Amino acid sequence: MENLKTLSHELEYKLNSILDEVQTLEDVEVLLGHLVEDMENAVAQGEERAYYREHQRMVRVLWNLIRHTNNDLKRNSEKAERINREVLNTIMQDTKA
Repeated sequence: MENLKTLSHELEYKLNSILDEVQTLEDVEVLLGHLVEDMENAVAQGEERAYYREHQRMVRVLWNLIRHTNNDLKRNSEKAERINREVLNTIMQDTKA
């Protein structure tokens, strides 16, 4: 039973991490939307060159954030799946006993 309790806490921690990473990706989506608007406004005003560095920096930062968050999300999802399997195995073993 103690093993099940430990696994439950580990699973809760991983699920919370996944929720945080999803929130980060949602925030990036909003920021990318703002960036698209800014870029479209710069084009409409004929000021693409004036804003190129600023827009390029934002794209680079958001790309890195997405890449790292996605890697963390994959890793935490795999760990949560592993813990879930352990929980199910523990429950199955306890029911057989």
